Order: sequence, then structure tokens, then C-alpha cells
Amino acid sequence: MRWRHCHEHDLTIPVGPDDHVRGANDAVLTVVEYGDYECPYCGQAYPIVEKLAKEFASSMRLVFRNLPSPMFIRTPSTRPRWRKR
Repeated sequence: MRWRHCHEHDLTIPVGPDDHVRGANDAVLTVVEYGDYECPYCGQAYPIVEKLAKEFASSMRLVFRNLPSPMFIRTPSTRPRWRKR
């Protein structure tokens, strides 16, 4: 399968130094995962994302961005620092 570059789907926020990145910067495909470390659904997705990362290791870059969800109770160690305690 051939991938074609399409500028209409470029990221609004480009991959940068604050992102957690695995894979080559010049990979054909970049997958950006937004997740919450305390979200059980994100935890269920983890093995699937890992399988993709292994299967497409030579052509895919995986980027993880932490996006805490207000749905989950925060422990003091994971609570965003900007919140009043």
C-alpha cells in the first residue's frame, strides 16, 4: 500500500519537543494518540497501539499527547499543577 502526503490533514499543533515520540521524524505515517494515564479506555487501547507500533515500525512514527479527562478522579500525584488544592 502506498501512502500519499496530503497537506489538508496536517496537524494543527505540529509534533514538537514536548511530545512523547517513538519512530523516525521522516516516517511516512505519523499517528498522534491523545490519552489520559488514568482512563481505563485508554488503557484498553494500549495493546492495540503497541501492536501497530511494532507492525509498522519501519514506516510509522507514534506520538503520545497527554490529555487529562475531567471524567476521572485525580490522585494528588497526577492532578494538574495549575489546579488549586
